[in-house]
Amino acid sequence: MARNAFVTLLSQASYLPGTLVLHHSLQATQTIYPLIIMITRSLPEKSRQVLDSLGIPVREVEALHLPAQRYDQSQTEERFTEIWTKLR
Repeated sequence: MARNAFVTLLSQASYLPGTLVLHHSLQATQTIYPLIIMITRSLPEKSRQVLDSLGIPVREVEALHLPAQRYDQSQTEERFTEIWTKLR
């Protein structure tokens, strides 16, 4: 596998279409670097199967959440709950 890569996080099935567009765009540019998708346990199996069927490499990562005493999740929209996982 190449030393450089494009990497993105996919933790919800609703973001799968955008991930597939990214994959298609990178293929269209004929980049030499692979696209690697970080996934969390919360990603449904059906989404994983789509990625697998397209030969897109995935790496399961543990979700990263800030400590509750330092970060009030209730003040943030639901879609941002796993945003810190991108740091993995």
